[in-house]
Amino acid sequence: GDEVMISYGALGNDQLLLRFGFVEVDSPHDTFTILPQDFARALQFEDGAVEKRLASAGLPLDTGVTLQRGGGLSRPEDKAALQAILGSRGEQDQAA
Repeated sequence: GDEVMISYGALGNDQLLLRFGFVEVDSPHDTFTILPQDFARALQFEDGAVEKRLASAGLPLDTGVTLQRGGGLSRPEDKAALQAILGSRGEQDQAA
């Protein structure tokens, strides 16, 4: 008989593991989301500093940054969130 092929869709390894019990080596759909509180801890920002930066950029306070395997950004709002969180005050003023 013929070989049967199954597509699980464009899922990252976290979803593949949770739903189907396996991961794919070098999955092109693998992503990682960094949440605002993760940035605050890693960069040793004062409490509320990341949220202030997101708010000043007009972004929701819970906006995370989703990175694709290989370092690309997954969504259009990821670039704006990175600029808001990591940019200098002058860069933030220019973006506004």
